[in-house]
Amino acid sequence: MTLEDRQLDDVRSADARSRRAARFELVSAVLMTVGFLAALSVGGVALANSMSPARSSLGRTLENWKCRHIAYCESRIRVTEGAVQTVRSAAIQFRAENPGDGCPSMDDLAEQQYLDSGRRLEDAWENDFRIACVGRDIVVTSAGPDELFGTEDDIE
Repeated sequence: MTLEDRQLDDVRSADARSRRAARFELVSAVLMTVGFLAALSVGGVALANSMSPARSSLGRTLENWKCRHIAYCESRIRVTEGAVQTVRSAAIQFRAENPGDGCPSMDDLAEQQYLDSGRRLEDAWENDFRIACVGRDIVVTSAGPDELFGTEDDIE
């Protein structure tokens, strides 16, 4: 074997090692991406559920996705409907006992103990209720699953 043949073999060996290393890096990158996406899909739900009431759009997107699973969303709607009625009853009692104080806020109802301290002061999506008094009527509203007031899924 001549010197040129040996040099050519060395170049071919180095080239083969380089291609193997590149394949290894590519496979590693793909596996890391798959692992990241799997962790995000599982951990993202937990993250969205642990966010503060002012959730990000990721939280809303995940919540809307979950509401496509009817039983999950229906149970939250039922819980919120019950809470809306409880808050409305407390607001009616507040206005009857405090006729000159206007429309109560959630803070008024909690501070003056019209709502139990252990009672949930937010809807099932961890957003505040809105209380509106129109004449003698009291309307308590939850933004509902999309977490936006003024849309068709609001709960009264």
